[in-house]
Amino acid sequence: MVQHNLLARLDDKIKDSIILVMQRLHVEDLAGHFLQNGGWEHLSLPAVADSEAVIPIGAGRFYTRKAGELLHPEREPQQVLDRLRISMGSANFSAQCQQSAIPKGGHLINWDWFRKI
Repeated sequence: MVQHNLLARLDDKIKDSIILVMQRLHVEDLAGHFLQNGGWEHLSLPAVADSEAVIPIGAGRFYTRKAGELLHPEREPQQVLDRLRISMGSANFSAQCQQSAIPKGGHLINWDWFRKI
């Protein structure tokens, strides 16, 4: 529903673009909705790079970000991020700082899925 309303509001429905810039908060936030429905280009910039990533920065130029590299070490050095992870908890840190929202209960095995025989 949200996606259709946004598209209808474009002045030039052929050339215009929609850019959503946000910090992830939950798997069902607006970004999560768009990602689930597909059709969007996704740029995620976690505070700490999970893996090597090649990021387009315009005019055929790219930046290669190494695994473990901090996004902005001058503003958020490793010790600050470590304190945030402890104070926020893993799930909130993953969503807000790593841009990777985790469903409630995490990606763990739910014992209710299994029956005793």
